[in-house]
Amino acid sequence: MQAWLPIVISPQVEQPRVHKGNITTACLDAGLIITCLVVLFMSKRDERRAKTLQLASDPSVDLDLEEGIDAKVKISDDT
Repeated sequence: MQAWLPIVISPQVEQPRVHKGNITTACLDAGLIITCLVVLFMSKRDERRAKTLQLASDPSVDLDLEEGIDAKVKISDDT
């Protein structure tokens, strides 16, 4: 990708004004930013799910499961 893409989007004969190269680069950058944000969101969601499952398997913790994955944790006072 790094070898042929610059030749296609910003050829030397169009320098210094490479309008299609600037547009293509902006679109690729926006796509990369969106991809990173989606990966971050999914990672945080998986961490919340794992934490909820871990807390659900712990008998000393009472979860209010009607509120979904972001349930409030109620820890019983057994001490």
